[in-house]
Amino acid sequence: MTDPRLEDHLVGLELQLVELVEQQHLAETQYRPEDAVRLGPQITAVQHELAAGAEAAMVEPGSTPTLEPAGSGGNAEPAGSGGRPQHADVLAPTVEQILSGTPPGL
Repeated sequence: MTDPRLEDHLVGLELQLVELVEQQHLAETQYRPEDAVRLGPQITAVQHELAAGAEAAMVEPGSTPTLEPAGSGGNAEPAGSGGRPQHADVLAPTVEQILSGTPPGL
């Protein structure tokens, strides 16, 4: 892995994933099944983005990786989100933005 921004982004995703899983476990132990279910799609979306980032990190230098936005496949997006992953407003740049040099929010 050569891009320190990508490394930082992946570490941030890992931390976010740990936090979401802990929140889900707490909700389950406190008998709040609605909250536990609500966290499921967020966990899935972060897992997908983490996987995409890991694949991008393993791409040979000089080649262009092809990335799908988190939640583009499967049920990672909550209903009514307008096609955007629920965690998109929380994260800084996406893996694709880091690799392309596009600033966040554009």
